[in-house]
Amino acid sequence: MQAQEDKAVRKLLSVSAKDKVWNPEQRSHHPDDFHEVLSQAWDDITGAELDGREVRKARMTEIGYARDKKVWTKIPRSTATRNGWKVIKSKWIDINKGDAKNPIYRSRFVGKEFNTGDIDGLFAGTPPLEALRLILSRTATTTKGEGPKTIMINDVSRAFFEAPMQVGRHLCVELPAEDMSEEDKRRDMVGYLNQSLYGTRDAAANFQKEVTIFMMKCGFTVGRYNPCTYFHKCKGLRTLVHGDDFVTSGQRRECDWFKKQLETRFSIKTKIVGLRDDEEKEERILNRVIRVTSQGWEMEADQR
Repeated sequence: MQAQEDKAVRKLLSVSAKDKVWNPEQRSHHPDDFHEVLSQAWDDITGAELDGREVRKARMTEIGYARDKKVWTKIPRSTATRNGWKVIKSKWIDINKGDAKNPIYRSRFVGKEFNTGDIDGLFAGTPPLEALRLILSRTATTTKGEGPKTIMINDVSRAFFEAPMQVGRHLCVELPAEDMSEEDKRRDMVGYLNQSLYGTRDAAANFQKEVTIFMMKCGFTVGRYNPCTYFHKCKGLRTLVHGDDFVTSGQRRECDWFKKQLETRFSIKTKIVGLRDDEEKEERILNRVIRVTSQGWEMEADQR
């Protein structure tokens, strides 16, 4: 029954030669692809006014990621209505992660899905503070013949875009103006979600499932106590995953190996905390500050 349903969905989402489909080889992600000028924009966290042109650039960067990951397929609203697929509203979250002198604009396109009933597999675990303490303890502990260990922090960019929607879950989203052509507007197009979107109820659970599959392929075993903790026996690596952050303890050589594995699957930013000259001496994890000095490793509450 499920196979028949999936086949029907693929047929509905298929395109013919006369359909207009976005082709990454034919169109860039340059901010000037979208010519609407934002006269005013506001930081959704602080309420401060933002530069409209820079917000537009940040939004087009997000749209570029969504296109590359094929997060949605455009379909007529009538198709969604005919099949009983819910169409949720959407919005932009615009923030300045820097300050007024050194702005770092980030825009995230999010769905607005509300709790209207139970969804199987909705729960996504989070690592306890004890997991971070264990990471710190194992990093500080070395055996005879071992060199100093490091802590590697990997931040996955647009993590939820990496996670497919659950099989059998059909959800559509109102498309952003930045991804709507005049033809799209005329045909009243919406986005059928292929990948998870921020603001949908099962996005975190979908990403956690994808992470678990990836980690097991890399040779890690999942912790019995918490599904967000992992151990690689051969490499001696211990990892916790919190949201889109991977935190790993181990020898630098093995951490570098794991970093390469992550880069084959995700777009990541990496920081390494340790005693070497090319390593950071302090970072924030799970609302805690971890620090390494010549005297050892420390952890304290994040004052922010």
